[in-house]
Amino acid sequence: MTVPVLYSVGKQYPMHEFTILSKENMAPLFGNMPANVHFRGVNLEKYKGMVGLNNLFYELYKEDYDAVADLHDVIRTMFIRMAFKLKDKPVASIEKSRMAKRALARKNNKIKTQLKGSIQRYVKVFDNLGYPVNLDFHSIFGDTLPDLPEDLKASTGLHEGMHWIGVAPFARHKGKIYPLEQMEKVLEILNAQDNVRIFLFGSGRTEGQWCRNCEAQMKNVTSLVSRFELKKELILMSHLDVMLSMDSANMHL
Repeated sequence: MTVPVLYSVGKQYPMHEFTILSKENMAPLFGNMPANVHFRGVNLEKYKGMVGLNNLFYELYKEDYDAVADLHDVIRTMFIRMAFKLKDKPVASIEKSRMAKRALARKNNKIKTQLKGSIQRYVKVFDNLGYPVNLDFHSIFGDTLPDLPEDLKASTGLHEGMHWIGVAPFARHKGKIYPLEQMEKVLEILNAQDNVRIFLFGSGRTEGQWCRNCEAQMKNVTSLVSRFELKKELILMSHLDVMLSMDSANMHL
């Protein structure tokens, strides 16, 4: 969800250089940024604990950044931004309004207040650093839909005359997952239609096993779990007619 904002800020401030710090496997999301927006992947296994975070900070500090925008606001990023602040670097962080969200979502005595969306909150971070942003973003692939790679085509078949539906049935938290027994019934209903092709997205052994079981039982279902890299999954998503997802990373993609 940071992509539209980072793309826009890079485009609107071409005289500045911006570096995105994130996990290495997130690189495909930032592959078509403006030339002044760079990606710096981090293997968190190399920076465990306070000592590891301190080492990461000093690596970043030597790269001589002028300001720091914390778009995550978790323990790791809090440590990094506070370390930069102690070195007199301008710092701004996202305001997640955690208490207000809990008050809105709790079962009893809800406080119904209109909350800002995440993208608005990311924009505010750059505004606080002195870089007001007007969103100017269409797609991570730009204005042209990318062609499907040949190995993807071999798994998807032809799109013409077919409705391509992506389904991401899992999420990190159990409460965000539609019961799998019910989801299987949804897939059976969709699978019964001859002009539908269903692609299952997920990760890991457990999710992969469930998806492969569905693939084996339903002729129009294809599991993509552990078969293609993220970049190719994103390309396929751009060709889907509809995406059904739980509250997971796939939803944001």
